[in-house]
Amino acid sequence: MLEKVTRVAEGAAADVSRRQFLGRLGLGAMRVAAALGGVLALADIAKGRPPVRICGDRSSFSCVNAPVGARCFDSDGFGQCKKLRGSSDCYCDTGR
Repeated sequence: MLEKVTRVAEGAAADVSRRQFLGRLGLGAMRVAAALGGVLALADIAKGRPPVRICGDRSSFSCVNAPVGARCFDSDGFGQCKKLRGSSDCYCDTGR
């Protein structure tokens, strides 16, 4: 079996230059890395985690483009960014 593998490897090496071999090896490695990255990126979706909601542009100053539930600061003190109903905008809820 080892002899067959050696013959196949020698045949492949004889037909391809070193530069072509390394180029194909790099392309294969890039494809594997892209596939692995895709699987890891979709892991949260596969686990059923909800997507992160982001506060809109017309939110309170410290909540603009922040995730809903993030810490914020308002004239009343520190609080959390809460979403307004029916809108993508948030306000800083300090609990007062």
